[in-house]
Amino acid sequence: MSEVWVDIMTTKQVWFLGKLVEYLQDKGVETYVTVRKYQENTEVLERAIADGRLDFKYEVTGVHGGASNEGKLDAFLKRCQVHLERIKDKDVACAFSLSSPECARVAYGLAVPHICTSDSPFSKAASLLTFPISEKIICSNLSRIEDFVKVGADPEKIIMFNGIDEIAWTRDFKPDPRVLDEAGLDGSKPIVIVRALSPHFAENAPFFKDTETGIEDVIQKILDRTGPEVQVVAIPRYGEQGPILRKAFGDKITVIDYTEGPSLTSQADVLISCGGTMNREASLLGTFAISIDPLCKHPMAYGEKYLHEQGILLPTLDMNEAADKAIELLNSEDLRNQVKDKAAKIRSEMEDPIPVFYREIKEYLE
Repeated sequence: MSEVWVDIMTTKQVWFLGKLVEYLQDKGVETYVTVRKYQENTEVLERAIADGRLDFKYEVTGVHGGASNEGKLDAFLKRCQVHLERIKDKDVACAFSLSSPECARVAYGLAVPHICTSDSPFSKAASLLTFPISEKIICSNLSRIEDFVKVGADPEKIIMFNGIDEIAWTRDFKPDPRVLDEAGLDGSKPIVIVRALSPHFAENAPFFKDTETGIEDVIQKILDRTGPEVQVVAIPRYGEQGPILRKAFGDKITVIDYTEGPSLTSQADVLISCGGTMNREASLLGTFAISIDPLCKHPMAYGEKYLHEQGILLPTLDMNEAADKAIELLNSEDLRNQVKDKAAKIRSEMEDPIPVFYREIKEYLE
């Protein structure tokens, strides 16, 4: 029987494309899953499989190439070679990825149709390497087709669904209760999560100047206005940021080097983060998200714009505004409950993209 090749590259895709893999398997479709090791994605996947929240086999095929162009190219070439060796003798009906250059290129070279999904054409390089050689490009109807066309997409190949990617795993998400205990957090007390900024965005973030993480200022502002009952949790983006935060704040905050994002954010009272996926995910799970991502007000931040309009996400680069909003939420249970109600309504009304993916994949299985 023909297989569907699914390539997973990030932690978001563990949940997103993991749901697709399970959906395909439930429909009797055989799958071959490859995973690029990047940050904590394989740890999250292993944990989800171990506790039964995901159930499929996979193979790790390469790593992220790091920040340099040379490193990225080297990792791309090596991963393509591994994929070629794995795929060339398989009966693959089609390949599916979220703008995976290696998956798209190897599939194209072996005359295997590649279906690409994309939450935004922010990443010009990945878009240019995948859109032109994909048979179909599936994206949210909150997107603008012209933005995809600018980076190589054929408008005739674009298919839209009525929703946001994160609906796929937030609609029926069940948090892992162990996450709070493992972090030493008390679920009966307020929790504020603050996620560090990547130095990659420093030049676009005025608040990043003279800091190592971009979040020291907002953490201090929250500590100055709350008591010890409020638990402030900092999540570094890179390994070196953890020791910096621990040195700066000591035992006044909890620094978590690794955690399962949705399980933690869904049990928090407010999130301040520069991570696009984490912000959208948290707000859809009912936790108000304050986005300090320098790209949060970009015209192509489609999901953030929609969630802001719905009143469950605030995009800002002003740390005073971020702290003020966090304090407002901490002081109002009614406001937090309103966020949960709005999020539940959005989750129930938006379209799950997974059945849409299956519908398009099925054409190559017939």
